Amino acid sequence: MVRPVWSAEDLTHPARALSAVELSGLPAPWRERWSALDDEAEISRLHDELKASLVGWARALAKLPGARLAAVSFSYKGTEVAPYLPQDVWADGLAELRRDGPSFRRGARHFREHPAFALCTAGVMLSELGEDEALLDSRPGEALARALVLRSFVWLHAALPRLRAEEAFLALPTTPDFVFIASPGHDEPWAVVG
Repeated sequence: MVRPVWSAEDLTHPARALSAVELSGLPAPWRERWSALDDEAEISRLHDELKASLVGWARALAKLPGARLAAVSFSYKGTEVAPYLPQDVWADGLAELRRDGPSFRRGARHFREHPAFALCTAGVMLSELGEDEALLDSRPGEALARALVLRSFVWLHAALPRLRAEEAFLALPTTPDFVFIASPGHDEPWAVVG
């Protein structure tokens, strides 16, 4: 399988990137499952998981008096063996985030690899796709894998403003230029998602 090449633009504007993904070649059951995805339900579920994750982030920061978050980075993690499709998302609380032109370099961390959220419906579909080697290695299968990751980014973009409005988030010590960044996998670019 040729892994999709991600750009920071894809991740910063996932709905636009998603609109360019061609899914008409998928088998009918997969097209039906794609069409049945409920964006609002997924955004609400993701928001709820992130609210629960805030508790752990706050607990980690409470152990570091005076610490302020410059960013939270979300890393999509998958299986350790091929096809490396993501399932879960982990969070690092960054003390510093360096901007290097259009890219980011994560600096010191206040906390590392705290749970953030599961990809849930998208993760289940990615897992099942990973078990169907023939489909996964096809152009429609590659398009579906790309589309599922992008759709999860659409949900993340929509859930983060809700998270920022939570009292628990507002109580976190953050820097004035705090951002959320995310990457869809190892060695993939980072992009601001909220």
